[in-house]
Amino acid sequence: MLGDSYEITVDDVQGALKKQNLTLKAGDAVIIHTGWGNLYGKDNARFVKSCPGIGVKAAEWLISQNPVLLGSDNWPVEVAPNPDPQISLPVHQIALVVNGVHLLENLKLDELVAKNVQEFAFIMTVLKIRGATGSTVSPIAVR
Repeated sequence: MLGDSYEITVDDVQGALKKQNLTLKAGDAVIIHTGWGNLYGKDNARFVKSCPGIGVKAAEWLISQNPVLLGSDNWPVEVAPNPDPQISLPVHQIALVVNGVHLLENLKLDELVAKNVQEFAFIMTVLKIRGATGSTVSPIAVR
């Protein structure tokens, strides 16, 4: 589990891809395991106070790979609070507003991690709500 406000860097992401022998392709879903999901329902106060996640530069690099979405087992996908106290949730703005890359939060990843699953077909359905900015989803990993 990463530290309370650990900012995942470009080097971290590229190192993880190299270690797992993976290459990102356009249209991929990028799922990041921080270990933070282990706190959900056990230490909710710590879970929502802060969290590790991708920083702005890592988000920009990931978005340059043309993913359809970025997801994580934490509540905002990005590091929170942001290291720059003058801005709040900049990755949301960069991903969603500027680039149209979806964010998927609070993923349950412990089973995939326990089975050392690093690559899978990602299937997700959303509620069809006109004008919505978010939806309950049903993500599935198929190996």
